[in-house]
Amino acid sequence: WLQIPVEEALPLAEGEYYLFQLTGLAVFTVEGESLGTLTSVIETGANRVFVVQGDKGELLLPDIEDVVEDIDFENGRLTVKLLLGLI
Repeated sequence: WLQIPVEEALPLAEGEYYLFQLTGLAVFTVEGESLGTLTSVIETGANRVFVVQGDKGELLLPDIEDVVEDIDFENGRLTVKLLLGLI
């Protein structure tokens, strides 16, 4: 990994983000259920996987369009749709 000061990072287009910005987001289902906090991102080759730590332990959520409903950095919130059998 390469680390640089945030102020030296290249500006991004609207809708783009750096992976480090995801860490610490509160994760909720579209129904409003709190799942925990996003603690890290795993690169799998096929897609990224979000690691969420919550009251029920660790949850792994794929970073795919069918699951990720909204990423709201302003409010520190990631909203997901849970697919059947995901948890």
